[in-house]
Amino acid sequence: MHTQTGAGGGSGRGAHGIPLDRLPRALVCLTDDQVLEVRVTSRRHFRGVWWYELLLTLPDRRDTPRGPVRDVTEIAFSAPYPDVQPIPGEDYTVLDPPPAAERRRWRLTEAPPGSPHEIVVHRPDCAQAGMSQQLATDRETLRMLADPEEAVTCAVCRPDRVLYLDGDGPFG
Repeated sequence: MHTQTGAGGGSGRGAHGIPLDRLPRALVCLTDDQVLEVRVTSRRHFRGVWWYELLLTLPDRRDTPRGPVRDVTEIAFSAPYPDVQPIPGEDYTVLDPPPAAERRRWRLTEAPPGSPHEIVVHRPDCAQAGMSQQLATDRETLRMLADPEEAVTCAVCRPDRVLYLDGDGPFG
């Protein structure tokens, strides 16, 4: 099954914010033995198999009041190795996640009105964070939490249990 990212080129960015034109290319063999060149947006290893998220750009048209005009459609789909083959010279390391110290893995929200804190730190999947897209690294989060007036951890998801592995944080 595939999903269409829409006419006009989609979001323009791949994994880790990499521009689409900088994503590495690969070859994918379709079920009818056609081989196509695609862009690789991400990869992951699952139960001994490498799976690749791929983006196929196809010619398309867009209807306008003056008639159809040329456009492109991007189709996002997944395929495993060996259906996906590398192209020599392509740099697939750009798909690797950033080093742990640089990962933005904590969600930040404004503290509720009347709170003595400015920011509440949440785990990425915490429902209390709502739709917040503001993210922080471990180092940034710990710096904020060092000042109790600046930030506090969410009482529901308790990110302090992960941030302070030795239990010596301000929350015991």
